[in-house]
Amino acid sequence: RRPPRSTLFPYTTLFRSFAFFVLLRPFRLFVLLRDGLVASGRARLPPPHAFPDFLLAVFVNFRLAQLLFDRKIALLTTALVLLADQFWQFSLSGLPQMLILFLVSGSLGCLAKAVINQINGRKPYLWLGILGLLQGALALTHPISLWLSGAT
Repeated sequence: RRPPRSTLFPYTTLFRSFAFFVLLRPFRLFVLLRDGLVASGRARLPPPHAFPDFLLAVFVNFRLAQLLFDRKIALLTTALVLLADQFWQFSLSGLPQMLILFLVSGSLGCLAKAVINQINGRKPYLWLGILGLLQGALALTHPISLWLSGAT
């Protein structure tokens, strides 16, 4: 009989986290709690593109926070994002959320650079061109993001 969801919740989030798999993988001590089934041994590997997309998104967000605020706030927000379990679960799920996060963060970074260049009297066309490419890739990644292209 499966215990109620409230008693399983802390354990399922711990065992689904990427850090758990990385730390215990060399020792073959995996325990994956999913749907009340305890399995030991071979675990499902994450898709190969999700983790690099997540790290690129964290780096772009760090640079954007450093550009808009300062280094201390950028480090704090990067640490909080890296500690958030929901981001790790999305990066292991195989869904395009991490690529969308990277493209949205890159779009906002290009928009901020274009505005800064415009204020400083330089031409922002390079950054606006990169912004258009990122928005096009975002629209191809997931159709629901088309509303975002109109907003920026």
